[in-house]
Amino acid sequence: MSNIPSLPQPRTPWWRDRGFRAFMRETRHEILAQWGYDCAFCARFNVRRLQPRRIVPKSYFGPYQLWNLWPLCPRCSRRRHEMKGTSPQPERLEDIKRVLSTPLRLDVLKIFKTAAEYALEDEYDSRDASKAIAGRVSCLVGFMREDPPRSEDITPDSWAWLGSSAAWDAVFQNACRLLPAEGQAAGWTRCPRRTKDGAA
Repeated sequence: MSNIPSLPQPRTPWWRDRGFRAFMRETRHEILAQWGYDCAFCARFNVRRLQPRRIVPKSYFGPYQLWNLWPLCPRCSRRRHEMKGTSPQPERLEDIKRVLSTPLRLDVLKIFKTAAEYALEDEYDSRDASKAIAGRVSCLVGFMREDPPRSEDITPDSWAWLGSSAAWDAVFQNACRLLPAEGQAAGWTRCPRRTKDGAA
């Protein structure tokens, strides 16, 4: 009997993990306090129903970390992309994964975050926003990038590819997919409701 290997212990589900639940409560309180307990989109005060949600969506590889969270009410969270005219899914998936696998990951995600945060601008202009995003991307990847010495944790092949137009396109195009459509930025005075015909 002593030769029988022991079975691996099942992982504790997150809803039973007291430490994780405590962390989630603290995170929620901190994010809501930063935003004055208002929904980031519709600015409605709703302490009981607001939840931290990713600014850079999970589909764009945004992490669940304090710097990438804002409070949204259930309706705004559910209809975020529809309300703002953004795309819920990235494109050029393999290229963006390749960029994010390098030490530039955090810099790229912060560009995505800047693009997503234009959804709250009162005087939003899509052309100005695109130019600003293009400038930041060009400093990071593509043939116009600033050319610092290659880091030891980036292979020569990856470093050369980061200077290509494919890398630039992957970052810029996906950042633009997180920019709100013209006229759909700024906050809402209330959550738009769906009518019977499906329109907001």
